[in-house]
Amino acid sequence: MKKFLIGIVIVVVILLAAALIIPAFIPADTYKRLAIEKVQAATGRTLAVGDFHVRLFPAVGVTMDNATLSNPPSYGDAAPLLAAKSLKVDVVLLPLLSGKIEVGEVILDSPDIHLHVTKDGVKNWQMPQQQKAPAPAAVQAESHQATVPVRDISLSGLSISNGAIAYDNDAAGQHWQARALDIDLAMHGMHSPLSFDAKGEWNGRKIAAKGKFSSLGDVMGGGRAEGSASISSELLSVSTEGVIAQEAYSGKADIKSSSLKALQQWLDPAAKPVDMASSLAFHASGNVQCSADSCAFDKADISLDSLKATGSLRVRKGTVPEIGADLAFDTLDLNPFLPQAHAEAAGIVSDALAAEPRWSDKPIDLSGLKAIDATFHITAGNLLYRKLTADKLNLQGQLKSGELQASANAGLYDGTGDMALTLNAAASSLQSRAALKGVQAEKLLEALADSDRISGAADLQLNVQSHGGSERELVSALAGTGQLKLNNGAIKGTNLLAMAQNVGSAFAQAGSSSESTPINNLSGNFTIAGGVVSNKDLVMATPSMRLAGQGDISLPTWSINYRLTPQVAGSREGVGVPVIVTGSLDRPHFQPDVNAIAQQAIQNPDQFKQQLKNTRENFKDQLKNPQDAVKNLKGLLKGF
Repeated sequence: MKKFLIGIVIVVVILLAAALIIPAFIPADTYKRLAIEKVQAATGRTLAVGDFHVRLFPAVGVTMDNATLSNPPSYGDAAPLLAAKSLKVDVVLLPLLSGKIEVGEVILDSPDIHLHVTKDGVKNWQMPQQQKAPAPAAVQAESHQATVPVRDISLSGLSISNGAIAYDNDAAGQHWQARALDIDLAMHGMHSPLSFDAKGEWNGRKIAAKGKFSSLGDVMGGGRAEGSASISSELLSVSTEGVIAQEAYSGKADIKSSSLKALQQWLDPAAKPVDMASSLAFHASGNVQCSADSCAFDKADISLDSLKATGSLRVRKGTVPEIGADLAFDTLDLNPFLPQAHAEAAGIVSDALAAEPRWSDKPIDLSGLKAIDATFHITAGNLLYRKLTADKLNLQGQLKSGELQASANAGLYDGTGDMALTLNAAASSLQSRAALKGVQAEKLLEALADSDRISGAADLQLNVQSHGGSERELVSALAGTGQLKLNNGAIKGTNLLAMAQNVGSAFAQAGSSSESTPINNLSGNFTIAGGVVSNKDLVMATPSMRLAGQGDISLPTWSINYRLTPQVAGSREGVGVPVIVTGSLDRPHFQPDVNAIAQQAIQNPDQFKQQLKNTRENFKDQLKNPQDAVKNLKGLLKGF
């Protein structure tokens, strides 16, 4: 773009020079031919002009009607780079003798600019690079002595009316249009105020901009200029006031958008729409500092819909842009920003596993991790994500070369939670460490899986790793180790104690969903391989007995196959009955191990006789209500 603007300036300068050096009485066609030749030599483009008028007094002036500047020859018959209904330029003569250029007025009527980038990255506004041999020293000295240095430039007015700019980037798939452009700019000297006022349409919506700065010349001389500028439209308003000095800008800024979703579609119609219910109303104000390659927003007040934060944001340009954020929220409620399809989800896990197949085979695209480098630190008094709530969140991390490393700690359901995550886009791999201490299991499971079947204060240590290109691959490759402890809790929906203590109670209680199993404490270690969690040393202590457990939980199939063996202390009811737990993780089935009962009967027939007696007595009570008896018998056979 810079080279394109330089090319336009070259065209104007060539035209002005032609008007000054050619005798006044040369026909207009001679001026026209000379201008076309000079433009061709300087830019490699063809200048086509309709009517061509030259004025010498009281100011040197050139007017061109129906002027066009072509694309590079390789573009063929494509629309020209520049087409204008008319161009008028005036320069006052006398100030030139003292090294001052006073441009009276530049008027551009109905310019139509078409900027185009091909699929090969070729830009139609790029001018050819011309190598010139250095002039002899004597000629350089003579030229230097004969040249009057430019001491000042003034522009009484630049007026563009009914302009249009189209940008098409075939390489990046980006396209935008600006139409109905009316621009007025004035600069009455290099050390005088510069002001501008512009309005038009961008991608079909009206937009306006205006500003004023104290002195462009002071900045070019290493000084400073104060000023203000603003942009306003239906979807975006930006205002700033500050100082330009040494190629940098500092001041205050205010940015507001009624909808970032709509703003994205306006600025880039080809972009994929944001999938969330929220409109993303945005407002930020604070101190801004910008240089040629970076910009920082400090001491900022930021709001996004109902979210409010204070802190700083930083952006640095480069082959890979760098972004930094340090933000503090009172409440970080993420629910309004969930995809619309999941906005009404119940539990985090239960919603993800609500439909078959339980794990998606859709490829996970991690390429976005390579698009930027970032560092971030986020704190929040409260965190809300679907049904999950936490407090005193402290999240920090870094994204570098496609690898995300993040860690977080928070208060979680009367306990604390710590987590660390490493996600690598190149290897499609993850590593995670989690530690929970004193967390109320019932509240956590209800938030995660919409289930309240287990209660108690839980401690969890977990270290896992995996790799894969989809959910199913990641779960199937999951490996790691962990440890679980639970104190002062219960298992709801079944009475494992009655089931394990005697066959009669097993039959009687097998179908009861109103029963529960109290737990004094529970502990066990587990390993994970191929997504299957294996445990061999579970110990569960209840008020009247202990149970040992071992078995597997298969995450790929979301199923459980587990066995609890009672260790009854001083039981008078007979032989303890092992309990088998099978089915899905969200709806497990508990049932007594009948095969184990038969083996115990063979090994100890007297105790089994007593067990049958207890069974008969239990069924007498049950037969008083036949419907309950049938229900419980079905429960024994099928589990619940």
